[in-house]
Amino acid sequence: MITFPNSINKQDFLKSYWQKQPLLFRNAMDNAEQLITKQQLFDLSLSDDIESRLLMEEGPDEPWQVFHGPQQAEQLELLNESPNWTLLVQSVNLWHLGCKKLLEDFRFLPEWRLDDIMISFANEKGTVGPHVDHYDVFLLQLSGSRRWKVGKPDAEVELIEPDSDNQQIKAYPTIIDETLQVGDMLYIPPNTAHHGIGIEPGMTLSVGFRSPALSEMMMIFAEQVMLSKKENYYIDPLFSVRTSTTEISSSAMSKAASWFSNLEDYDALVRKSFGILQTQPKQELLLLPIEKTAKEAILSQQAINRDPAARVAWYQVDELTIWLFINGECFERSIEDKQWLEKYSIIDTLTLENTSANIQIDKFLELVQLFIDTGLFGGVDVS
Repeated sequence: MITFPNSINKQDFLKSYWQKQPLLFRNAMDNAEQLITKQQLFDLSLSDDIESRLLMEEGPDEPWQVFHGPQQAEQLELLNESPNWTLLVQSVNLWHLGCKKLLEDFRFLPEWRLDDIMISFANEKGTVGPHVDHYDVFLLQLSGSRRWKVGKPDAEVELIEPDSDNQQIKAYPTIIDETLQVGDMLYIPPNTAHHGIGIEPGMTLSVGFRSPALSEMMMIFAEQVMLSKKENYYIDPLFSVRTSTTEISSSAMSKAASWFSNLEDYDALVRKSFGILQTQPKQELLLLPIEKTAKEAILSQQAINRDPAARVAWYQVDELTIWLFINGECFERSIEDKQWLEKYSIIDTLTLENTSANIQIDKFLELVQLFIDTGLFGGVDVS
């Protein structure tokens, strides 16, 4: 369980620190070293299905060389002879039960904001270099120790090589310079320079949160405009005679700028696009579909488990309507579903025991069937 500093509760954190300033949590988690082993992490990095990166500051071919997964067992075995390297494995919460359960400690934040858990192992002096992320992250030290230098949020930074894929930044003023020991945690808000350097070889767990780019949102918005079939065409403002027929007037530019917001159902399309964006899964679902109907599966006590890779959220449109977002799709539902969504959209398993009070209600079974048909809940693990 994650423990907050004595003088700060979760509400204080959200008010004073979330997306505002970094915060150091000493002794945030007991027995952190028991969560996952180095060997388990290395084994995950060998999988074709799991995203991983090996970053070597002094690579065999060039500085800061990156090897994308699946990693090679032979190369991992030789790392003990290599200086300054870091192995990073993404979405560990999908593949490791202990990491999945750890996310329950972060449920004071909306689940739809969560991205994934990444774990990195760095040797002595291992680092990915100083950089800036555009999302919130909690850094929990699981083993060894790592020194962190953290800058002021939203401070201007300068890239070392602007045209390079390596987005490391030049030196910056720090407001935190601390070494995380096992069980310590550091919260870093978006757009905050930070730099972690291995002191003793060990693992750092990162709980990252989704912060999609506006360009991603606009792509989905454009798709929703097309699907709505409520096209909006440009109309000229009042013109006066121009001396140049090739000049675009300020009034025409202003008209173009208001084009989006004048679209019929503009606000609704934006909201729907955002829900779709925030529930798009990062990867393919991990569970096979259930072939039985929802009622048959529940009554037969078949395992109906939440797919770890699936994503769900809902939005109350008005007094009658709810939009249910599952895996990047939107479904319009009745307000009657709200009582069930509040309970069943956050549980890990549907059982006869936890559904018995509603098993004879057609609307409830319809909702559960939708959960199954969209892959939110499934059967056998296919990973």
